[in-house]
Amino acid sequence: MRRYLVPRVGTGTPRDPYRAKYFTPGPEQIVRALTRAHAPKGAAWMVVSSDVTAFDQAAVEPHPDVFAFPRDLDAPLADPTGLQRTLTAYGLAVSITARTTARQLLAALGVPR
Repeated sequence: MRRYLVPRVGTGTPRDPYRAKYFTPGPEQIVRALTRAHAPKGAAWMVVSSDVTAFDQAAVEPHPDVFAFPRDLDAPLADPTGLQRTLTAYGLAVSITARTTARQLLAALGVPR
């Protein structure tokens, strides 16, 4: 199971429901929608948990607007300074340090266990 922070697309109407960018409806589970404060054009982000193949992983992870959580949720996050800049640019008011783990970041984003 992999977790990703990805942009939310769609308008939230029955004809155009909210969904995770780069993921088609299917086996993935939308864990938590994250509304971005003061987002231009109603942008928002979602945390997605998904069983992905290596092929799907290679297709999703290179996008600059995707953050792939590490498989080991209890390890400290790599490049916390860069990740902090990314989260701030996304409008997500979450503070991280060199000791912050992925599990702590998910909790700070409001994602249930």
